[in-house]
Amino acid sequence: MIDWSDPSPVFAVPAGAVDVYQSIQRLEPGAWVAAHTHEGPESGVVIAGAIARHEASVTREFAIGAAFCTPGGAVHATGNPGSHIAQAITLHVVRAGSAFSTPCPCETAPPAQPGSSNPARSIVRGTTIPVARIRARHAHAELRGPVALEPQAALDPQVVLPIVLTVLHGRLAEGGSTLEAPAFTVVTSVQTFAPQGGPAEVLLTRFEDGSI
Repeated sequence: MIDWSDPSPVFAVPAGAVDVYQSIQRLEPGAWVAAHTHEGPESGVVIAGAIARHEASVTREFAIGAAFCTPGGAVHATGNPGSHIAQAITLHVVRAGSAFSTPCPCETAPPAQPGSSNPARSIVRGTTIPVARIRARHAHAELRGPVALEPQAALDPQVVLPIVLTVLHGRLAEGGSTLEAPAFTVVTSVQTFAPQGGPAEVLLTRFEDGSI
């Protein structure tokens, strides 16, 4: 049984076709990503260390396991206030064809400091989400043996996108392929994942109808 987190805050989805991106943010101690915006909402969860988020002239810190959400168009900056490496997984829903992010100077945000990695990877392109508001849930787990996953939409009608499985550490075998951290896959059919060479740490993410 998957132990899903409490839902993140509900946020609005851009109308029409959207693209969904994932990013694994890795920040050295003291590093800050420059202030920027996204066309649509961003939902994330901290998987290592602590993350600071500056938005609307306020800076909040999120410890490991905490989820955060930023609405589309909001100017924000992300940093690492701690003395250890910080990491977060973020998912972004933007209008199809729009830029993943746009720099947006903000006088109140901490200045950008080097030491961050934030590669964005496309998960879904040109899809239409059938609801206007959604929220995210995450499950952080260590796999020590094979586990079968199936699209949550087949079990739960409030789920609006397939599960996204991200390998954080280790390797997973699925069918004839191998996923090695950092890697992700979208679960669209029943699939069995088995760790190779030791336990594998994974993060599962799903999006739900926020109007329910």
